[in-house]
Amino acid sequence: MATSQVLSHPRKISDIEAGEIVLYASSDGGTTFYPVKLSADGGLLTGGTSKAILPAKIDIATAARHEIVAATAAQKIYLVGLFFTLSTENDITLENGTTALTGAMPFGGSGEPKGMTENWWPIGIPMSTNTAFNITLSSAQQVSGLALYYKE
Repeated sequence: MATSQVLSHPRKISDIEAGEIVLYASSDGGTTFYPVKLSADGGLLTGGTSKAILPAKIDIATAARHEIVAATAAQKIYLVGLFFTLSTENDITLENGTTALTGAMPFGGSGEPKGMTENWWPIGIPMSTNTAFNITLSSAQQVSGLALYYKE
């Protein structure tokens, strides 16, 4: 029988169902992750499909739709992190291909934030199969940053 241990997100090991992913472990210092699951007898199982976290540079400056992470046939992009900054006013829309994930978000103006930092690890924001992650700018102003993602 497994002993109960309080995790950082107030759940006990004894409350987790067999097969449920409880954490991800890295074997290479943090760029590839493997799911760790609870077994039926209370042990931990490792293995499964690894997740290689990949970077995509954000360096855009025209009023247009910009492909940040290209689509791959028969795969989904899972966006797990995003940060960007800008110095002047721009409205930014995050998109699943041509479908808006957000409304036009105002940045850089008076009283508005100068950027965004988001962390969706380990779940990620999924794009549709064979669909790119895009960012659309409302004006020709520089936006710089990084998107972190994996594909499966």
